[in-house]
Amino acid sequence: MRLGPFPTDVGGTPTIHGAIHLIVATFAFLGGVLGELALSRSLRNNPLMKGVGNYAVVIAVVALASLAALFLGPSAAPAVFQSISGLVERVFIGLVLAWMFVVSASLLSLRAEEIRAS
Repeated sequence: MRLGPFPTDVGGTPTIHGAIHLIVATFAFLGGVLGELALSRSLRNNPLMKGVGNYAVVIAVVALASLAALFLGPSAAPAVFQSISGLVERVFIGLVLAWMFVVSASLLSLRAEEIRAS
């Protein structure tokens, strides 16, 4: 299921489309950050991937912190958070994409070294 057919509510009355968007986004964001944390830990324990594993853990922890800010911000500082919620969401998404890029580039580099060695 994708979020595209279910646009978020921007002010006004909440809609079923907005509710579906929030539910799907919540599961997707949680799945993304929990997957990053689990895979980062595995990468860090792999001798070939230890270097990138350390970077991956840092990115995943910062992503978790931004996700926590996204979830807790509305209740902790509603007036401030209302104006920056979109920015916090984009920072989280950017961190998830950065994690994917770092891990993918490292895996490609490792594969290239393996091919050259054979």
